[in-house]
Amino acid sequence: MTDMIKSSLDKKEYSLLTLPNSLQVLLVSTEKLNTTPIELETDSTESDCGSSDTDDRDSHSSMRLSHDGQSTKTHRAAACLTVGVGSFADAVDVLGQAHYLEHMLFMGSAKYPNENEFEAFLSSHGGYSNGSTDNEVTSFFFEIGSGYFKEALDMFANFFISPLFQEDTMERELAAVESEFTQARQSDRTRLQQMICATSNPKHPYHRFTWGNHRSLRDIPLSKKIDVRKQVIDFYDRYYSANIMKLVVCSDDSLVELENWVTESFNAVPNKNVVAPTFECAGSPFDGVPDYYTRICTILPVHSVHFLQIGWFISPTIGMYHQKPTEYIAHLLGHEGRGSILSYLKARGLITALHAGMDENDGYECGTYGAHFGINMRLTTEGVKHWHIIVQTVFEYLHIIEKSGLPEWIFQELKTLSEISFSFQEELQEIDICEELGLLMQGLFQVHRKDLLRYRVLQGSFDRDLVQGILSQLSPTRACFYLGTQDTEVMDETDPNLLTEEWFSIKYKISSIDGETLSTWRHVSINHDLQLPDPNPFLPHNFSLMQDFTLEPAINIKHSSVGRFWHCLDTTFESPRAYFVCFFTLPAIQSSVDAYIQADIYVRCVRDALTECTYHATVAGCSYSLRRTVYGLELICGGFNDKQHVLVDKILEELFSVEITYARFQMNKEETLREYSNCIVKPGRKARYIQTLSLHHQSFAPKDMITAAKRCTHDDLIAFAKTRLWTGKVFCAGLIHGNVPEEAASDLIKLVDEKISSKLQASASGYSVARITKLPICPDGITIQTDNEHEHDTNSAVVFVYQIGQEDLVLRVYAELLQQLMEEPLFDALRTKQGLGYEVTCCVRSLENVIYIELFVESSTYSSAYISRCIDTFIVDFDTALHNLSDETFEAHLLALINKKLIPDHNLWERTDRFWHEIRSGRMHFDMNAKIAKKLEACNKTEMMERFQEWMIKSTRKLRVLVQSQVKSSEYECAPPARVISMDGLSELQASLEFYEHQHKLHEA
Repeated sequence: MTDMIKSSLDKKEYSLLTLPNSLQVLLVSTEKLNTTPIELETDSTESDCGSSDTDDRDSHSSMRLSHDGQSTKTHRAAACLTVGVGSFADAVDVLGQAHYLEHMLFMGSAKYPNENEFEAFLSSHGGYSNGSTDNEVTSFFFEIGSGYFKEALDMFANFFISPLFQEDTMERELAAVESEFTQARQSDRTRLQQMICATSNPKHPYHRFTWGNHRSLRDIPLSKKIDVRKQVIDFYDRYYSANIMKLVVCSDDSLVELENWVTESFNAVPNKNVVAPTFECAGSPFDGVPDYYTRICTILPVHSVHFLQIGWFISPTIGMYHQKPTEYIAHLLGHEGRGSILSYLKARGLITALHAGMDENDGYECGTYGAHFGINMRLTTEGVKHWHIIVQTVFEYLHIIEKSGLPEWIFQELKTLSEISFSFQEELQEIDICEELGLLMQGLFQVHRKDLLRYRVLQGSFDRDLVQGILSQLSPTRACFYLGTQDTEVMDETDPNLLTEEWFSIKYKISSIDGETLSTWRHVSINHDLQLPDPNPFLPHNFSLMQDFTLEPAINIKHSSVGRFWHCLDTTFESPRAYFVCFFTLPAIQSSVDAYIQADIYVRCVRDALTECTYHATVAGCSYSLRRTVYGLELICGGFNDKQHVLVDKILEELFSVEITYARFQMNKEETLREYSNCIVKPGRKARYIQTLSLHHQSFAPKDMITAAKRCTHDDLIAFAKTRLWTGKVFCAGLIHGNVPEEAASDLIKLVDEKISSKLQASASGYSVARITKLPICPDGITIQTDNEHEHDTNSAVVFVYQIGQEDLVLRVYAELLQQLMEEPLFDALRTKQGLGYEVTCCVRSLENVIYIELFVESSTYSSAYISRCIDTFIVDFDTALHNLSDETFEAHLLALINKKLIPDHNLWERTDRFWHEIRSGRMHFDMNAKIAKKLEACNKTEMMERFQEWMIKSTRKLRVLVQSQVKSSEYECAPPARVISMDGLSELQASLEFYEHQHKLHEA
């Protein structure tokens, strides 16, 4: 079968084979996985939070979990095919052709000629597909209900046997490539990568523009009389050969069945015996660039952000996966504990975040030509002014590493952690398994087949020379520097001397670094405030599973002096992990925009104070998140349960007694201001933010939050934390789930009690009330229109909201069924055929238990008013399509949705997240998916049509949000809807309308 080494907990079966056409295939069968769905059985009294236990704080009630024995084909199936060629092989006059080809292969084959046939089939059976083009590898992948995997595999195989490349389809799909590029232009991460490419040696393939757009794939080739369609077909004919393809399939079918299906469908993929292009001779992308290592490139970002990247192009690291020498160095440079670069520079108010290493980045992180090792830092305003000191600190730390002799214990600790993670690895979703293994099978990565599953594990004895070889390349004489800032003192957008990058139109300048500064970096001495990390105190040692003597896991409700907790001992996944989730309702946060922002800054200060401790825990597989919500604070702590109680204790200690120094306050206030300045920069985010602002009465406008943050002083925050934050009727709800017995759960609850009781005026009764605007019934609905924040951004975005009522099982069932029926026709009509934009989606959402259906389109070509009209037209056309839908197709969609709802949880966190959603929403239906699946069995097409008519045609409660690009395009302009409301009219609008009230009953006892 295979000699692949797998985790002792991995019950999947694997088989590695090569088809007669030389296509290498990895079969993964989940047939023997014990992933029967576990759901909660409740009766009418137990599911109501207001049970009769109100006077007995020590009492608890139990809810039994039962195995659901429904359909055996509720699992997902997935496949990924990778090709050993990517964008580096683009012709210089047709840049982006590899990416263009990736798009086109989804658009029909000789055997399945309809351009949306594959997507329609996937959608009708609960699936989806996608692809990605890296520099040296291209990936294609899909997911579907496992009962339909054989048919989907055959359709997928024909991508690579007989694609059509129809001319009209190519024209439409080019619009999708253009829209994808236009969206990418608004990502500062992508813009930084593009600047690195743009400033590299023009003769190196790294320099190439790989996204593709109208200019590179239409205008330039047209000017040179190049037939792009022929070029794309030639690229396919030249490189798309079975011998450089790798296929991974994963399903709950047997290995024998999978082998038969794969052989039947994929053996017809032509083998042209090509050699995958490699770039070993290309060398570093910056070799030959004059004075490059003595300059800094300063970039104008889209968002309000300051960043600094120090990068090195090093020799190829391919094949070093046993030792991973770059990870040893990245671990030291990126550490956040005492004496680290981050801790040192944070204390001086210069940076707020740091990450080091080789990030996965569309293949730009490594390849046959070499690898890119980078240190990325988020800077404060002061950090921008003193960036050279930050760089000096980095080289001082590298000097310490070099002088340390590279301690072996650090490698051994990392190795132990990787072995623990492998031994107790959690199940991934099928499509993630296929994507990861499909890439690792490519010859580019030189992974031996026995190591495919344990690729991330450090192996063998410590090879100090290997680490030293990488470290010696991270010198000041080979470093590249990129600074990003909107600070006008550093980067004045009106400066006529600024340069403009060719493809993304990025404003930048290149400055020489003075000789004295370079000399200082090259001759650093020991900085005694810096040190290597201490041994990790959170390294887990106890991995024993708690014994559960009941037949099935149970959820127990426990009361405490501060609220209510749910506990579930669950070792179903045989994982020594647990999750502790806790929510505090704090009335003070809801009182004003000032309180809302002060709570936000306070939480940031707490997280900042915890960094040195919690980073150790995160490295050891026990992480946390702490965030401010609309109504309070939410804490999630999860991972290996051995030291989890220590982490929770530390977090709660800081939460209630954090020291807020002026420097800490100032740094986190600045971060808060940046976040709210950036929250509406992208048109899609702005549209959705306005949507929430229009509907949720407890939300605040970004401009009001920015004003509140600006006026907040250090004294204000101290006073708020001491006298207001913890006042009022504070309620606490929590969930302890996983490898935690009842005694340990009780100890955790007691710990929360002790920490909170002395601080809070806690009450375990009462509730908070949310108000959601009740949209009026009117044919045209309400339209809110505003401009894109950036005057040069060509993107417009439109959100349609159809409000259908307060949470009700039948409403939810039909809403989700409508989404299932609508999403593929919407995508096909608006994206594939009309080419409105790259992102076209529909989904069901719930805002404070008010259900609505959301349609979203973002476009770089069409006006928001035009998109709005197209959506209106689609709704009318879909009404007809729904009426004409065959019973067979309706039943197929119905079954697909039922199977989706019965998909077993893959791992502990998926189940915890599902349980916690029920607790936070106040529904307490821990078996909600099973309830929906059961109710779906009674659904029929007639009632679906009636509800669609009611919700979206006749009695519609509709909200349109239109975010319009300031770059006018008269070709696609049209008049907006008759009644349009501006942002300034939102408050008046809310005041004039009725509202839904939702009581958060989870806090009642």
